[in-house]
Amino acid sequence: MKNIFRSLSLLIALSLLIVSVSSCATGADDTAVRVIALKGPTGMGMAKLMRDNDVGESENEYAFTVSSAPTDVTSEVLAGRVDIAAVPINLAATLYNKGADISVIAVNTLGVLYIAENGNTVNSVSDLRGKTVYAMGKGATPEYIFDRLLTINGIDPNNDVNIIYCSDGAEVASYLAAGKAGIGLIPEPNLTAALMSSESLRIALSINDEWNNVSSTPIVQGVLIATDSFIGDHPAEVGSFLKEYAASTGYVVNNIDDASQIIENYGITPKAVIAKRSIPNCNICCFTGDEMIPLVNDMLKVLFDADPSSIGGKLPGDDLYYIP
Repeated sequence: MKNIFRSLSLLIALSLLIVSVSSCATGADDTAVRVIALKGPTGMGMAKLMRDNDVGESENEYAFTVSSAPTDVTSEVLAGRVDIAAVPINLAATLYNKGADISVIAVNTLGVLYIAENGNTVNSVSDLRGKTVYAMGKGATPEYIFDRLLTINGIDPNNDVNIIYCSDGAEVASYLAAGKAGIGLIPEPNLTAALMSSESLRIALSINDEWNNVSSTPIVQGVLIATDSFIGDHPAEVGSFLKEYAASTGYVVNNIDDASQIIENYGITPKAVIAKRSIPNCNICCFTGDEMIPLVNDMLKVLFDADPSSIGGKLPGDDLYYIP
């Protein structure tokens, strides 16, 4: 009888060991890459990858989060709860300068700022002299980009233009759509929302195009970052993500109708029609490796010259970048 009990005990112990080992292996295989993106242009390029992940067609397994506030992204990155994040360029530099465990792995959004006007008086940057402009982004990238562009064109942003800063792009859109503002500095997709609400409103200037007239590198507004620990432990997954992300951005740009519905489904914009009209103006992209470095460096220099605190107090070193 004792031998029977010993045999049963051994069998149970062996079964538990097999279950334990199997569970550990399954947990390792099923560990998802944790990705956070912001609503709006910096998240739009990720939409197709989100769908691919949900239907089991992505190389990596992902756990996506879509947030409306950069502060949420900051807290998640600093707490080590995400592996990859789509963030504004100044936030990436600020996190780096705070000693965060991150590297920039790609540029994902160029300029998304526009001058919209109720009327037809502004057809060049010089036409803004003496005008009142409702704007967003006080103390952030939009202000510094706009001030720099005005200055290059011989306009003093403090004396030659009356700039009234609003809380965000949605507030600028509401003023423009209601006719309470004649001219506004506004990003996509707020621009599209305003245009859809007002027949008298038009796009007067693309800040991105005007910038390209006076700069050898384009405006960079959004980048992708990854934690150094994730890069070190999972280089193959980082490579797969960059490949899949590039394919996703290409799909979004070239298949606007389908992509717009996906973008709405994941809450990146509130309505597919807004995504459809704004995608061509969002300058969604995917620049990686050596190609991204001068783009990011030049933009960070503009922000640093305007206000060092906007990027965390100093220009980052070459170790900001991950080059596969």
